[in-house]
Amino acid sequence: MDSPRPRLASAVPGVPVVFVRFVSFVPSVVGRGLPAGAAPYTPAMSDDRGRRGILLVAATTLLLALPFLGTLPLFDPDEGYYPACAAESLRHGHPLDPTLNGEPRWNKPPLSYALMQGAFFVLGTNEFAARLPSVVAGAALVAILGLATARAAGGRAGIVAAAVLASSLGFQVMTRAAHPEMALVLGTAAAQALLALWFVAPAGERPGWAWWAAGLAMGFGFLAKGPSTLAMPALMLAAGMLVVPREGRPSWGEAGRAFGGAAALALAVAAPWFLWMGAKHGDAFWRVAFGQMEHLTEERHEGFRESPLFFVPVLAGAFLPWVLFLPSALRGLRRSDPSPGARFTLLMALAAGTSFLFWSLSASKNPHYALVFLPPLAAVVGAWIAPAPAGEPAWFRRARFLAATALAPALLVAAAVGLRSVAESLVVPPHREMARRILRTEGRERAPVAVYRLRLPSLSFYLDREVPRVPEPGALREFLDGPGVRFLVTRSRDWMALPEGRASDLAFDDSSGNRLLRFEPAPSPPPPARGGVPPGGAPPPGGGPR
Repeated sequence: MDSPRPRLASAVPGVPVVFVRFVSFVPSVVGRGLPAGAAPYTPAMSDDRGRRGILLVAATTLLLALPFLGTLPLFDPDEGYYPACAAESLRHGHPLDPTLNGEPRWNKPPLSYALMQGAFFVLGTNEFAARLPSVVAGAALVAILGLATARAAGGRAGIVAAAVLASSLGFQVMTRAAHPEMALVLGTAAAQALLALWFVAPAGERPGWAWWAAGLAMGFGFLAKGPSTLAMPALMLAAGMLVVPREGRPSWGEAGRAFGGAAALALAVAAPWFLWMGAKHGDAFWRVAFGQMEHLTEERHEGFRESPLFFVPVLAGAFLPWVLFLPSALRGLRRSDPSPGARFTLLMALAAGTSFLFWSLSASKNPHYALVFLPPLAAVVGAWIAPAPAGEPAWFRRARFLAATALAPALLVAAAVGLRSVAESLVVPPHREMARRILRTEGRERAPVAVYRLRLPSLSFYLDREVPRVPEPGALREFLDGPGVRFLVTRSRDWMALPEGRASDLAFDDSSGNRLLRFEPAPSPPPPARGGVPPGGAPPPGGGPR
């Protein structure tokens, strides 16, 4: 049994003592009430009560995300790529061989596309179905993290860890995104938690199921986005071997065999798709598949080169509001504490730290990469908050219980509703409305549509057709000189590169400066008149034929 954390009042410099104590007490009673005069909680909780509380948090996370899931249009470019690719591949009859605008899109494995395609098959091709897999993955992650924390540190710590993760800002944003990041983090964080459970178990009692379940989780993450899901659990285990005292921890040989077995299982899960695609497409596929890993070390990856400190402010924002308690939670870690709860929490801190170091040293940096830091940090903060100090008066325990029952769901509701309001007050992408304008004006025949020097993959999704990206003026002239009416989306500053007299301006978005233009067919040159004089033209030099 963990001892209560002392000196709670001085946890966060600059934050009022009453606020710190109140927020720390609120989650401590999620799961059951305290009658007057009862003894304060210990970190442990009955297995059934802890599981019910964790599953309730996960179910609440899922249900609160659903009502507004399809309200906003897809955000380009990141969120547009994946639904557009999934819909096109399904439409053309090759769901596991992804393409976008007729071009192969092999830089990501197929799992996220396949999950979206399953949702499209059941619910239709729309934003709700495109985002549903991320919501389900997020709820599953909340449940897995909570159950793993409860097994090591007690049921109440598991409930609080699940609630901390579910109510953090970055988690709330990414569970509503049609993007493979949540599936990757589900596989990675689940593998880290399962391997940590194996690590902290007493010698001779380490569960074999933990490492093979971790292997399945890593295989899931590998098929979602790539091999980084193998690297981060390996780094956590290596750091744990270096930091945790030798007494009670596994040997290097045991850790190597456990992770080796898990990694082999993960590769067995992921390998069939790669081998099938390699047999089908040959060297062209392997160059893309292996080239995707270059962005971890090479600085030429487009648009993502940033400072090694890039993730410091990103993490601070993504882990709101719980980042306020992170310094004190980390300061409360005890390397010498041999209890399973303390060692599990230490390993979770090492998981977050090594993942942070991994992506900070990578040449590719993107804000959503910080999502993988949140689950282990939620376990650390949850285990720190969960113990309730003894000696509180009965009236305070009753007030704490009433506040907890009201505030816990209110926090999740505020996160769900508030995010929608914030998103709508920011830039709402205009591309769904542009697609509707095209469909209203193009007539019975589908007109070709292209984008000039822009990345707007959501247009392919909304128009249910290929919308190629035209990168340079020569290709633009070739597209516009084709037969029939044509539509083009371009930036206002590229207006001068377009032919005069043929375009009509259908829509303009002030926030992005993008224009939707309709081009009429190019006029055919008039046939030459008899004697070489064009109709209405001047006679040729020399007076023309005599």
